[in-house]
Amino acid sequence: MAHHRWFFEEKASFIRLEVLSESESNDLKLWIGNVYDTLQLPGARRMEHDVGLRPIECEFPTVVVMSSWADSRSKMEWEMHQWMKSSDGGVQKAILLTWVSISQYEVACDLGVYVPEFAENADEDDPEIIGGRKIQQEV
Repeated sequence: MAHHRWFFEEKASFIRLEVLSESESNDLKLWIGNVYDTLQLPGARRMEHDVGLRPIECEFPTVVVMSSWADSRSKMEWEMHQWMKSSDGGVQKAILLTWVSISQYEVACDLGVYVPEFAENADEDDPEIIGGRKIQQEV
């Protein structure tokens, strides 16, 4: 899967650029899975696994990268909202990659970055997360 390779290349790049120390890198693990198994939710999952960055001391990945073809976009968005709601703030960012076939040999990718969305009447000390809110869009 291309996302695994990207993760390891970026991690190595961060160390080379001294953005991340070797010690910090060892504490940041690649996580692979899906929302259904991780959060023990009922339902049929997408064919694609999600990948994420999970600090070793955390139960959930803090960043999740999700990928699907355009016809599975709504299912992927529902799963992203479940990550945000059910992880109680554990998942802090989701990157959604939606692929569209342009021709027989070309694809395009729509990228959306999401952060937790809080209920309007959320308590400051214990906010209620109701899903994800898009903060960036790239095509």
